[in-house]
Amino acid sequence: MNRRRQRSTGRRESGSFSAWPHACHDAEAFKQLTLPARALLFEFLGQLRAANNGDLCCAYALLRPRGWRSRDTIERARHELEEAGWLVRTRQGGRNQPNLYAVTWRGVDDCGGKLDVPAGPPLGTWKNSIDMTGKRATVAREAVNPCTANGQHPLKVAREAG
Repeated sequence: MNRRRQRSTGRRESGSFSAWPHACHDAEAFKQLTLPARALLFEFLGQLRAANNGDLCCAYALLRPRGWRSRDTIERARHELEEAGWLVRTRQGGRNQPNLYAVTWRGVDDCGGKLDVPAGPPLGTWKNSIDMTGKRATVAREAVNPCTANGQHPLKVAREAG
């Protein structure tokens, strides 16, 4: 693109972008997150592409070059995001394999069959994570971790209900 066209269209940057819904940004549940949890959520958002929701990772080796200095901070932020309903685990990691996650405002994608859960519609569990008083909720959601053997996966429940 020549210089004149760049000025006329206002486009100088190329590459991908991240779509962050206004409903998520304005939600009381987002305002109640700690700063490390918000930062980690945006790290997941930076990994999110057209068809890889469910293949998002928060391994220390990935986040250290991006400025994260503490494994404990990453773990606490990840746990907070799962508890608040912003993330759902799609694959339980193991030896030389990381845990994989999906954001809940978008549907889980197939990701080449490497997930422990089926592809499905958005869960939207972040909408229900704050009580009416605005305090951080300690809502007990059953089967938030889809990799557990007990209970049904939330995607399966969402499909049956919808």
